[in-house]
Amino acid sequence: MTDLERRIARRTKEHHDYRRKRLVVLLIPGEGTEPSQIGIREERTRHVFAAPVAAIYRQLIRWEVETKQHSRKAGRR
Repeated sequence: MTDLERRIARRTKEHHDYRRKRLVVLLIPGEGTEPSQIGIREERTRHVFAAPVAAIYRQLIRWEVETKQHSRKAGRR
């Protein structure tokens, strides 16, 4: 596995909305005590929405648990 030492940007293949703009996903290394981040922005824009990798991981786990709980509740009905 390679450590994240420089900023990496990748563009999605599909458009995400009616304006036909693709998303750009950024992997941003942390500097000093700052944690590494994942950022997302629309193509041809500068505003980046970013969050620490650990926070995104925790949110994904929460969504997975909620999905499983919801399907279990629906199965009881």
